[in-house]
Amino acid sequence: MNAVIALNHFCESHGPNVVFTTTTLRETNLNEISFKNVLFERHNCPSCNSIGLETGYNSSDAETNTKFFSSQHPVLPDTVNVLKVAATRSLSCETSYNKNGGFVFFGDASGHILSHTFHLADSNARGLFKLYSITILMKDKTFLLNTEPFLSQHLEEISKELQGYADKIYEKEQSESSQRATRLNAGRITSNTKRSLMDLTGKTHIYGMLHQNFAWLLWAGARYLSESITLGTPSAPPWLGKETEEGFTMVQLDKEDFLLKQLGKLTTKEQILEEISSPRQIYQETTENFPLIIFSLLTGVGIYLVNDVLRAQNYLRVFKNLLPEALHKVFMNEFPNGAQCRVIVTEKMPENCTNCLVIEFKSDNQTEVKSFVSLPAKMPTLVTKIVKAVKEEAFTEAVLEKRIKVLVEEWKNKVQCLLKMNKNQDTTKLKKVLGLQVHDQPLINFWMTNLN
Repeated sequence: MNAVIALNHFCESHGPNVVFTTTTLRETNLNEISFKNVLFERHNCPSCNSIGLETGYNSSDAETNTKFFSSQHPVLPDTVNVLKVAATRSLSCETSYNKNGGFVFFGDASGHILSHTFHLADSNARGLFKLYSITILMKDKTFLLNTEPFLSQHLEEISKELQGYADKIYEKEQSESSQRATRLNAGRITSNTKRSLMDLTGKTHIYGMLHQNFAWLLWAGARYLSESITLGTPSAPPWLGKETEEGFTMVQLDKEDFLLKQLGKLTTKEQILEEISSPRQIYQETTENFPLIIFSLLTGVGIYLVNDVLRAQNYLRVFKNLLPEALHKVFMNEFPNGAQCRVIVTEKMPENCTNCLVIEFKSDNQTEVKSFVSLPAKMPTLVTKIVKAVKEEAFTEAVLEKRIKVLVEEWKNKVQCLLKMNKNQDTTKLKKVLGLQVHDQPLINFWMTNLN
């Protein structure tokens, strides 16, 4: 995550100051880092200093070749003034009534800030507490807003950890000598108010702990929200642009309804006993056989729906949403050869069924699945993702529907990219770019045949 995290402190003598920063670096040589040309205020004050100018902490992510470097002052010169202003705002005007909480305030092209303000108990300070804040500087406004819940949660956890350390030191010092009573008797503060964060928490390596927390937050923030590019353009609805002479929009009848009505097997909607509109309902009826059904549907294996035409229609509605529109092919009473074999609704069990799947509806609303399919060692990626989405309890029906629609559209576009290649061209590199693997080949073969 391209951002800078800063720990800020309101010094009673010098005002708001940046005490400690952690920066994401990608192509910076750590040996070339220098603060000689960076302009910032220097105070010989324990509260305003942390690890000094000659010390730094570094963590690296070998997978992305990213470094997370912590120092007392910002490493990047163009962030010095921005972080200084952010520290002033987070410790003065951009605070909540109880001095604990977070804010997001936006800037110009220099960046936007997520701030979390908190106080630490200090028996020597005015009001018996000191004000601190943690700010995150980021130039990507949209990314900051989308990751704000995740970042705010962990900033609050870090602040509570620091408050826990400070409270123990405060209680210990108050039990030895109550500063409140001393101040009432003397009429003024008699103790030293310039105390460092190490003194307040009693932790010698407190900045090393902060570096670990900040570095992890930058590392995890980049993985919390990621963008995926869907190749191609969305399919236009079948009714788009089709209007009658009177100006009414034409609505295409559902193909399954039309075919069933032609056969005299469906008359009115009231005849449907219990409508199944989600793959999750099919999963509840078929349980462990559900991945087998999805695999057969997406790879062109013939599926027989036997005994109950009304329940079969419900299954057809769901199957249609799991395939691109070009693959919405339904065949009745006979099993055609070739890759276009889809779903067959029949009232009797097929004879000599090979390489097919039979879903038989029983009279007691039970469903029996009989498989005559040889499964691969590893399912295609799309099958695995759809099954995982259906099993995800956190997904509502609306979210599940959109998730499946996105997955189907994404894989349709991948196949269409392959179709644009000439037959004599090597598609190995393109498949690698699209993330297609060997176990996806059965699905690719079937879809390419029907999308061409």
